[in-house]
Amino acid sequence: MAPLNLPDYAEPVPFQGKVAAPPSAVEDEPHPAMGGTAAVNLAEVAAIATGVFSPVGEDLGLPLPLEKYAVVVLLTENANEARRAQVHREYGIVDETARQKLDQDVGRALRKEAKLRERFRHYLEQWKGLKGG
Repeated sequence: MAPLNLPDYAEPVPFQGKVAAPPSAVEDEPHPAMGGTAAVNLAEVAAIATGVFSPVGEDLGLPLPLEKYAVVVLLTENANEARRAQVHREYGIVDETARQKLDQDVGRALRKEAKLRERFRHYLEQWKGLKGG
């Protein structure tokens, strides 16, 4: 195959030197919301995400799926009483007595199965990343 000779296909560009770029139709000022931040309620994000992304078939006979329990643990660790109560309400935990029972039930399930312990640790790490801890 013969080499391609471009002059055979097109005329040379009719100018030389530098040409100014056309004026931009885009505004030079960024949108006011660019770079802004907003407060994010991790409990709301977790409630949505765990509802959508929880593994199918993870029924341990517990009142709360393991992933949601991990979120509750993270959101209530080192929290004051009001914050604990708020998180418990959001996750359907009636009171501290119900939370203690949930902790015992989940603890029992985790002691029985290594795969569950591994999955619980994974959930904790996943949500710690979002919490920033």
